[in-house]
Amino acid sequence: MKKILSSLALASMLVATSNASEFMLDKAHTSVEFKVKHMMVSTTKGNFKNFDATIDFDENQKIFNSFSASVDTNSVDTNNQTRDNHLKAPDFLNAKKYEKITFTMSKYEKKSDDEGKMYGVLNINGVSKNVAFDVEIGGVATVNDKTKLGFDMELDILRKDYNIALENGESTIGNKVEIKVFVEANKK
Repeated sequence: MKKILSSLALASMLVATSNASEFMLDKAHTSVEFKVKHMMVSTTKGNFKNFDATIDFDENQKIFNSFSASVDTNSVDTNNQTRDNHLKAPDFLNAKKYEKITFTMSKYEKKSDDEGKMYGVLNINGVSKNVAFDVEIGGVATVNDKTKLGFDMELDILRKDYNIALENGESTIGNKVEIKVFVEANKK
């Protein structure tokens, strides 16, 4: 009886994971963006040019089995080289010491086939915090024999929680930083 129950448990685990697929970023159609208030009157936007992710997505269940990402802090781009250099400095992202921003998913909570929450650990500037990204799944489509996955992720963080620009008050730089990630990925 134990052998039968063990076999059934193993079979159900295999069926549950058989629709999981690994996807790799289509970097030409993916972006990692942020925005923050400046002088309390305007918004400064930027992005990172270099990033990567490992994605395991179950196409039938519409859930993420695993997700991890890294962003090169030296690739920050706000369309102003002087500002970009300052953002890489020790009082901001400290890019020489902390070359990567990382996120590792711990669990995915499905709300519907196209919405969910992705929980995990975000590490910026050597500080790790538990966060929850809002996720909107655009869908899965096959185009020219390539299966593509699209989804967006959003998260607001407080820069001071990550020891960023601690000497700057909110009248200079807003504390809230809005992060948006737009992903297109190809099935391996």
